[in-house]
Amino acid sequence: MKILIVIVFLVLFAGNAFAQTCVDMPTLLTYIGQWKAGTMTMPALLTYIGEWKTGTGCTGQTTMTTASRTSGVMPLGVFFDAIDTASPVWASSVVQPKGFTSQPSQITGVKITTVGFSNALGNGTLSYNVASKTLSWNSGTAVDISSGKNFILLSGGNQAKLYVWVDPTLMPAANVNEQVEIVNSGLNADWASFHYEWDFGDPAPSGTSPTDPLWFWEQGAKKSDGSRFSKNQAFGWNAAHVYENDGTYQVKLKIIDDEGGTHEYAETITVAEQPAGGWTTYYFAASGLDTKPCSLAEPCQTWEKAKTLAGSNVKLLFNRGDSFAAAATWSPNVNGALYVGAYGTGDRPRFTFGAGIGFLSGNSLTDARFVDLWIDGDYPATVPGRAFAGMGNNGLALRCQVQDMEEAWHLSSRRGSVVQDCQAQNSKKYNFWISENPQTAILGSTASLGNEEALLRTYNQKLVVSHNEFSKPSGKYNIGFRSVAQAVNWYIISHNLFDGSGIYVGPDNSPAPRHVWISSNQGIFSPDSSILPGSFLALIRVDSSFGVTIVNNTYVSTVKIGGAGVSVGLYDLGGPVSHDNLRIMNNNFFYSSASGNLNEFPVRFFGTTTAAAAVSGNVELVNNAVSVPLEGDRIASYDVSAYGLMHINHNVWYHPNLAKPFLESGTRYTFAEWQSRGYDAQSSAGDPLFKNPSLGDLRLQSGSPAINQGSSDVLPWVRVDADGKYRTDETPDIGAYEYQ
Repeated sequence: MKILIVIVFLVLFAGNAFAQTCVDMPTLLTYIGQWKAGTMTMPALLTYIGEWKTGTGCTGQTTMTTASRTSGVMPLGVFFDAIDTASPVWASSVVQPKGFTSQPSQITGVKITTVGFSNALGNGTLSYNVASKTLSWNSGTAVDISSGKNFILLSGGNQAKLYVWVDPTLMPAANVNEQVEIVNSGLNADWASFHYEWDFGDPAPSGTSPTDPLWFWEQGAKKSDGSRFSKNQAFGWNAAHVYENDGTYQVKLKIIDDEGGTHEYAETITVAEQPAGGWTTYYFAASGLDTKPCSLAEPCQTWEKAKTLAGSNVKLLFNRGDSFAAAATWSPNVNGALYVGAYGTGDRPRFTFGAGIGFLSGNSLTDARFVDLWIDGDYPATVPGRAFAGMGNNGLALRCQVQDMEEAWHLSSRRGSVVQDCQAQNSKKYNFWISENPQTAILGSTASLGNEEALLRTYNQKLVVSHNEFSKPSGKYNIGFRSVAQAVNWYIISHNLFDGSGIYVGPDNSPAPRHVWISSNQGIFSPDSSILPGSFLALIRVDSSFGVTIVNNTYVSTVKIGGAGVSVGLYDLGGPVSHDNLRIMNNNFFYSSASGNLNEFPVRFFGTTTAAAAVSGNVELVNNAVSVPLEGDRIASYDVSAYGLMHINHNVWYHPNLAKPFLESGTRYTFAEWQSRGYDAQSSAGDPLFKNPSLGDLRLQSGSPAINQGSSDVLPWVRVDADGKYRTDETPDIGAYEYQ
């Protein structure tokens, strides 16, 4: 009867006059499910049916509100945010993954990991039968969970999926029916199960060289064929783009939900050549005089003079090749467009600083842009101040070089900062420090020559670090991602190049970092990496986490020194210790150095205690390809001490010179013995046949045992490979690259 009524509604409301915004078919089916479940009223459903029939979704796209701003003057940095939050309030007008209010408390031993998109909002029933050791979701088919680990439960109505992690030793002693409240988004939603693909509407003109730095990234990871990624495309729930030319741009976002449904959105960005009324422009050159009118023909001379002229809709331009000394740190208060940049030809204008003096203390700025500047301190002779101690709200640094300062960028307590195509080196402390400065992006930049601290450290929310190069750290990890008090971070770390060290994710006197997507990064450990004593040699290290997804990364090591591709710890670092929803999928690891390495691990789990393991769940190690062709004297190639709490399968492990490469709780195992313990049942021990691994080409050759041998269960988390190409079949390849 209800199905018949719905059909009648579709006919009656074909031209519904009160349609407002698009409702696409997957969304409409969700609303119908909510109505059938009694969680949506009839008038509300009628409204959504009308919107589906008349909204723009019938032609494919809906208007979104993801941009930090939709208009401004060039160059314009825009942050795009597809995550809805209540505090601070942010509404993106795009589909959100489903979440839940709290984990089951009565059905002990069960953790929900992902809520399928088709699940209706409101309460659902999770049922456990003690006699049959089965779980069921909303009266769906009961699933035997006695073996533990990962399971997918299907509801009895629309076959909506509920992903759960089970520790069978902790299950209840009696039958239990427990209500689970399903919500839109929220802290417990699995954001990485949605695929986000951005087109900024700003493609390279026809005939542009694929190495033109205006349109293609110069830094960061390359594609497997050596070409560069376009600046017009990005992946992930957050993204950022700099519009360097005036015009009207249509930004497109394609979202593929965890069930394969596609949702498409668009938004318009308008970029003006100049503010209304135009720029007021002042010029400065070493040959000028501050008594002059500061015009192009009669420039002024000093940086101190320039600071007095700053204001809304003002341009301060400095002659290329000239130097300008700073007598004090600049602390402007400008609420409007401000441009500080260069004119003429040659090197960027150089600003010099002595002890304690910085370039900018900029938290009282709004809509400032700093373009083509060279900030040059004299560290270690003295300790100058910070180059950019804040850029205010919606600040942009474009093609700026910072060296020999206390810190290069110290961004805190504002929002919307974008740093693109910049260079930072030889800072006394951090090249980048980012704290409570949400909707911030570091793009296409380089950071090197660390001294006392990491090259980048952050305690932030909604941060994108993409297409950068990090090298020559201070003896610590290259970049550190810490949790904030709210413990919800939404970090994106993608398409970076790490030379000699890598990424650290962990708590710092706070709960574990939540929602971190580490994708398509490249790590190189070579004799040219300038590895310093005391460096932590792992491409990725995670110490306590929630919702960390590590996919499509590649790691090549050709040095005789200890290190790891992915290192997972459970040490008490000042916060609750656990791993929940940690996914390590479709990564490549290759080690080619001569014998002598005793401490390298493609994947290493360490420091685990029984207490820590008890609060860990859904740790997945799936679809990874590892090749260690030369080593014969390692302690182990794979160290696991997680007390059986991991799902490990569909991997390729190649260790021809090590008879027992697997280590768990002090005992070593052959591959066959390892499989007998319940690990890697569908994995293989053959050579993955990387194309040219010593030169970093980890694509698969024809005949590789990794082709079409991956698990299709993880496709929601790996819709594309490291080159950005779609995994188009239901049997994906193992490793970072799909065989083409």
